[in-house]
Amino acid sequence: LFICGAPRAGTTTLYRALRQHPDVCMSQRKETGVFLENYDKGLDWLVDNYLTHYDGESIAGEATTGHMQHPPSARRMAEAVPDARLIFILRDPVERIFSHYRFHRQSGRLGPEDDFSTLIRDESCEWRQIQIDNGRYHKHLARYESHFDRSQVKVLLLDDLKSDASAVARELYEFAGVDPAFE
Repeated sequence: LFICGAPRAGTTTLYRALRQHPDVCMSQRKETGVFLENYDKGLDWLVDNYLTHYDGESIAGEATTGHMQHPPSARRMAEAVPDARLIFILRDPVERIFSHYRFHRQSGRLGPEDDFSTLIRDESCEWRQIQIDNGRYHKHLARYESHFDRSQVKVLLLDDLKSDASAVARELYEFAGVDPAFE
């Protein structure tokens, strides 16, 4: 099971909800990049480094938000784990961009001189281009749909998570194939 994105849309909450379920073994670390920068290391690397606590759970999983936007990731996942279940959680694209901006300011990736209003209006700004592309959900989901059956893909919304987290957790667990009554 893979939580693929979108960034700044609730993936950490979903990751934590799945980690708590007794029938799910999620990677010890979120954002392993197993189909991104660590792709050449293979799934054995993921298991040997981040799933060593696996103890027979019915589902094993990982969460890397960058997989959603990275074009080769869908094909790589389909080749490595053709029966995988994929989870995407989406957020209003404008709210997501501003959240990402605040995150990058707090983490130091953007400095105090990097004003949101200026960045978002500068069409030559790489940060702007990446952030706008991150919100082109249809483009990214269509790429996954070309490699996986729709029954293998679950799309959730952050607004639903905010308004009824328990209902979203049940939906998540049901999709994962584990007891949806777990709280």
